[in-house]
Amino acid sequence: MHARKILWLTFGLALAGFVLLLLSLLREDETPSTSVMSEPLPVQASEEKSRQVWVMTYTRALAAGQRLAMSDLTWRPIPQQQADGLVAYVVKDSMKPESLKGAVLRRSVTARDAVNPFELLKPGDSGFLAVQLREGMRAYSIQLEKHEAQAGLVAPGDFIDIYGTVERIENSDGDRIYQLERAYTAASGVRVLAVDQRVVEDFSSKETEEKSKQKRLIVTTELTPKQATQVALADIQGKVTIAIRHPEDIARPLPVTRMTDLFPENRTTRSGGAAMLMRGIDVEIQGGIE
Repeated sequence: MHARKILWLTFGLALAGFVLLLLSLLREDETPSTSVMSEPLPVQASEEKSRQVWVMTYTRALAAGQRLAMSDLTWRPIPQQQADGLVAYVVKDSMKPESLKGAVLRRSVTARDAVNPFELLKPGDSGFLAVQLREGMRAYSIQLEKHEAQAGLVAPGDFIDIYGTVERIENSDGDRIYQLERAYTAASGVRVLAVDQRVVEDFSSKETEEKSKQKRLIVTTELTPKQATQVALADIQGKVTIAIRHPEDIARPLPVTRMTDLFPENRTTRSGGAAMLMRGIDVEIQGGIE
């Protein structure tokens, strides 16, 4: 009887020990999962994802070659993860927007795009003037006297007409020489890109005062290839002057103006285009002076 009790007691103790061992093994399997869940890694990842940085962005879409104004720039928060994917950007307080005023874009941008400082050209940078030209246009510089450049008031961004005047001998009769002076429009509705080495429209008062003391100005304009040829010929043949015009005026070239249009008393009498023989013999010719 005692032997049977001892056997059951031994069996019960062994079973209890086995159950305890099994429970301990199960707890060890659950311990890594519990420790992983208790770690703050997912929380840190969520915080990193929601972290934002303030960067300089554009307020509107701009085309390549356009100049920046203060109203074109603003600060906007973007996720740090998005900022890390940018080639370059400007963090708030690292640069003043005023330092980019007048800079020119190398490429077109859209609203809310981050500002990449390496895609901007400032006055004096190589290629600054070329990037302002519209496709197919040329930059041509004209040297003018101060009074010929609207007393020095012409500024980048203005629209002008370019006139050429030429004087030549029309005909001679003994000691009397007839001269023909002509004025014509070499180019109309031309945009001014720069005056001397200044390209920003809003000159400071100091720059305006210094410019007013200069006797000559170099005006750089944007022309089509044909206009550039016409202005170059006008510059070589005679004198070039300019006149400021309203940018919305329709470009209408003026007809050639002769000195005789201003002073009719100097006009020679011609009937039907026939020449009157003054001396010599009557010979039929072709062509003649225009």
